[in-house]
Amino acid sequence: APHETIPTAIPSCRIAVWRDYIFELGSEVAEAMDHLIKVIKDSGGRVKSDRPVKDGDHLIDVYQRLLIPIVTAGLPAATKFLFKCLRPFAKLSAKKGQMAFSNTILSATQTKEQILQTKQERSKLKAACDRFFENYDVLISPVTSVPAILHNNEITMERRKIDIDGQPTS
Repeated sequence: APHETIPTAIPSCRIAVWRDYIFELGSEVAEAMDHLIKVIKDSGGRVKSDRPVKDGDHLIDVYQRLLIPIVTAGLPAATKFLFKCLRPFAKLSAKKGQMAFSNTILSATQTKEQILQTKQERSKLKAACDRFFENYDVLISPVTSVPAILHNNEITMERRKIDIDGQPTS
């Protein structure tokens, strides 16, 4: 059951850590997560490995399908037309849960019915999160694989590679 009052000390918090991450963690972020968990435990905190949803890729997929239509709404008509033409090819290379350009095209060209279906999926995910937080006060999970990267406008975002422990990754 949810706490009646907001916990103000680590020992009274029910803390979950999402350990099977959606994406591969770089060593710096993994070490920071391990250090944070150790500090919490050393402070008397109780940490349990858990997550609000079972399919992290689905969570990312729903997020992208709702965000991308908003972000691309102001694109020039010619670009929107190009995206519609590329849609059949994007379907061939799209991968659930990945922030790939093919997924951007599919998300940007959804029908109203598809967007409504995605909103229903989001409602189910929200309900799962609400249930999760009946048992936990805090969820600790990294939001990115690596520490902040250098700003780079020299190449397009789709062509950029992020270095994760010496390995360039999209």
